[in-house]
Amino acid sequence: MKFFTNSDDVDTSLGIAERTAYGFGNFANAFMFIAIAVYLTYYYTNVVGLNAAIIGTIMLVSRCFDGVTDLCMGYILDHSKEGKLGKTRKWLLRSCIPFAITGIFVFMVPQNASDVLKYVFVFLSYNICNSFCYTAVSVSYNALMVKITRNPMERGILGIFLMVFSTISGLIVTSTCLKFVDFFGGDAAAWTKTIIVYSVLGLAAHMICIFGTKERIKDENDTPSSKSETPSFKESFSLLLKNRYWLTTMLSYTIYWMGYTLMNSGHMYYAQYIMGDANYQPTMANVIQIVTLAAMLLAYIPMKIWGKGTSVRIGGFIAVVSFALQFIVGANYVGVLICCALHGFGYGLFCAVIGGLTPDNLDYGEWKYGKDVTGMGCAAVSFGQKVGSGLAGGIFGIILGLGNYDGMAATQSASALLAIKVDYILLPLICAILSFLLMWKYDLDKKLPQIQAELKAKKDSH
Repeated sequence: MKFFTNSDDVDTSLGIAERTAYGFGNFANAFMFIAIAVYLTYYYTNVVGLNAAIIGTIMLVSRCFDGVTDLCMGYILDHSKEGKLGKTRKWLLRSCIPFAITGIFVFMVPQNASDVLKYVFVFLSYNICNSFCYTAVSVSYNALMVKITRNPMERGILGIFLMVFSTISGLIVTSTCLKFVDFFGGDAAAWTKTIIVYSVLGLAAHMICIFGTKERIKDENDTPSSKSETPSFKESFSLLLKNRYWLTTMLSYTIYWMGYTLMNSGHMYYAQYIMGDANYQPTMANVIQIVTLAAMLLAYIPMKIWGKGTSVRIGGFIAVVSFALQFIVGANYVGVLICCALHGFGYGLFCAVIGGLTPDNLDYGEWKYGKDVTGMGCAAVSFGQKVGSGLAGGIFGIILGLGNYDGMAATQSASALLAIKVDYILLPLICAILSFLLMWKYDLDKKLPQIQAELKAKKDSH
């Protein structure tokens, strides 16, 4: 294993330094993403005192809008010119600073404002941060993998690195967030100060990614002779929908993220109201993160033996089993931790491998239809994460609202407790089943070597 990458060959094996630098990009993304996925609904309902159903509706509407901005950013990326930092790193540099700043405002709801102004602030801050800033960051970062290497195994390894670093970041957030909040005073301002810490760390990690990686694959659409052949937004979108591998992967990833976010959002509520102690939440979250990390580190083994498609299916099946088992263990602390460990292993294997499928899916699309739509195609990863988590946040809040949940009440009604169980167990189980079934017939692994050989021969002849 070499430390530095000493070649500009698009099929070269990367050094550990560049793989690590790439991983730091998702380390940065996850600081804010995990904080929002795990704690934002709780912050809105139990700290600021906002209505869960209204918050859920805001998130639901926002994420539908968010999906559109993902595709638009992908289109912008496809039609951007190469710069000194390439194409994707150029946009990552432009967007990571605004993302760090706007992320702070999401956890900065003015306490003395009227309820109407608070909801307006939530809508604006949430959308500026997620629909614009995080969209630009995430789409650029996910497209970077396609530009670094064309080597399928190397892409798989980069997928593992990005998820490992994301998990480490998530572990830091779930382990320290409540401790930081207590350290800074335990009030609403303490949440803001905590997010400032995460934003600064995330920004530093983004810089490591930007300046520690290299874009080796140049965009054929960037040459003057090919501008007339660059697909329009409508054509690009149509090409993606025709690409069955891209479509099934994107749908599976979106639904899986929906279930995972529902579970993460439910930790605080399930621990506090079903298990009887909110202090269980960090342990539950940490078990998931630690086992997830272990699964990701081991993901190379099944990926090497059985391929990416089978590895994703194994992870998805374990997730289904884990949520089904949750019905049996109920509020038993040891049983819940066992389920958390299974959640983590299934999620770790699934996400470590599926991240490397998107570049392969786009190679298939370029081979079959003759057009490169890397930017919009990679927006699927961002789309899956954000729309999946956003739909989860919306559904989570609406279900709590239907159950008459009151974040300011000392105890909850039977209907509220049922709503928490539906959010935390039933809906994630349904999502895991659907995600698993969507990937059941994924078989691109077998066809990819020939596809990439033909693509390489075509590009070498130009």
